[in-house]
Amino acid sequence: MLTFDDASITRVMIAATAIPRRSHGRWLLDMARRVETAPRRAADAHRQAQWRRRQRDGVHVYRIEVGHDAIEALIVSGCMSEAEALDQRAVARELADVIEQWAQRWLR
Repeated sequence: MLTFDDASITRVMIAATAIPRRSHGRWLLDMARRVETAPRRAADAHRQAQWRRRQRDGVHVYRIEVGHDAIEALIVSGCMSEAEALDQRAVARELADVIEQWAQRWLR
């Protein structure tokens, strides 16, 4: 939900005076569409920039299913605590680190 201060409402009202009366409804609907799609476009642009950065850096993103044993192994091996294992992003980062370490050892 958007909130407008008095100055913003005044600017909208002044802008509306430049629109012919018969077009006010269409103009307001157009303005509402622009305001509603702006956050989504910003989020889409951010995702696109992330994708381009990953592609440039040679990073690949995979979504995988992991069972309890893999999480327990991270905890028992000391890679992370039980509290950290509750954070999915932390687990994903740690799994990525484990795979990277494995790849480095394998490629030597």
